[in-house]
Amino acid sequence: ELQPVVDFALTNAVPVVSPLANITAVKSPALFQLSPDSNCKYDKIADLIDDSRNIYLIYAASYDKEFEQEIQSLLQGKTHFAYTYSFDQQSIFTPKSATSPSIEEVTDIFNGEKPATFIVLANTETDVDRILGTLSSAKVSLTERSEACSDYMVLGTSRWGRFNNIDQTTFFNNNVVMVSTYHAKRDSALVREFDSRYIETYNMLPSLYAYRGYDTAIMFCGGMRSDIEYSMLDKVYTPLQTSYKFFSTEVGGKYINREWVRINYNNNYTITLK
Repeated sequence: ELQPVVDFALTNAVPVVSPLANITAVKSPALFQLSPDSNCKYDKIADLIDDSRNIYLIYAASYDKEFEQEIQSLLQGKTHFAYTYSFDQQSIFTPKSATSPSIEEVTDIFNGEKPATFIVLANTETDVDRILGTLSSAKVSLTERSEACSDYMVLGTSRWGRFNNIDQTTFFNNNVVMVSTYHAKRDSALVREFDSRYIETYNMLPSLYAYRGYDTAIMFCGGMRSDIEYSMLDKVYTPLQTSYKFFSTEVGGKYINREWVRINYNNNYTITLK
């Protein structure tokens, strides 16, 4: 049904906005996609996977194959080590490849001169919780013995946010970083105001759809008063907290948002967005 709508919109200079979906079948300069471009997903974590850091991939019996494929593509030509995590009365990291050195004690990982990035590919709540707990315990053990401990960060996926029983304190203790299409900090004054107005109106907490719908209305209803094509491009919009920046994919193609959100859980128990 989209093509006839887009044809009419292009003829009449009306923007067609897709707040959530990734549109692949239709091309048109009348079409705007708020869901960010997949090619830009990991642009903001380049500093976590460069040669200045030791990079460790942590697998488990069950792991996120989509996340693994994305990460392996980023790490092509870069030195990294891979381990399989298991638990049998204690946490065990087994080398997954011949190029990955054996680990007798988890604290051995933190003795390197370089800072470390742990990319946790495990996708069950129990495994993620245990891995994060193991890493933070090793750090505490070294600190209590007044031994040096390398700085490190853990790269995970935004799907971890759906875990119901994980103690999110471990996110802060391990400096967890996630890349997401959207984030709204409920302790932000702007988001709190939106939440209170939404609850007053609808008697429920807003969902991701509510935030994205609000952002869409704020950006495009204002644009209706001017030339939408030229006023939207080359500008960054942040209606609530997530930013948007549109660019043209190709001549005659759609306009797509290229801004992903990097969420940093800092060990001082703050969350920062990039």
